[in-house]
Amino acid sequence: MSDRRFNCMRCGHAWGQPARTIICPACGSRSFHTEPDRPERRYVGIVPENDPMEQEVYIAIGTAFLMLPWRLDLRNHSPTGLSWGYFGSGPSQCALAILCDAVGVERAQPLYMDFKFERIGQLDRLHGWEMTHAEVVAWVEMKEAQQ
Repeated sequence: MSDRRFNCMRCGHAWGQPARTIICPACGSRSFHTEPDRPERRYVGIVPENDPMEQEVYIAIGTAFLMLPWRLDLRNHSPTGLSWGYFGSGPSQCALAILCDAVGVERAQPLYMDFKFERIGQLDRLHGWEMTHAEVVAWVEMKEAQQ
């Protein structure tokens, strides 16, 4: 996400990259727009430069970035946040959150631990990543066809 400009969806403040955070410096919001990019829905993992342990996952739709709901209401694996790159509680919560957003709760719940082991746990823990909605749905459909 380097070399971009961000605009806060709450207060309209604009700031440039490389930034030390993806939090609006004016109001603290974590919902923002970027310059025009890709129109499809995707999931974006960000590792802030100032704190690599504070990994964050966003739903990106066009130029809007919204925090991915953690879905602690369904399963409380990691009340401290979403994570990736290993096979612990943060990646479990991340897998559940992404699948719930992509295919709904009923389809997500039986598959999210496999998603953690096959996709989320395999990501590089120290770097950001992107995964399209279509990739997630294709993975779910493949797993469902195997059952």
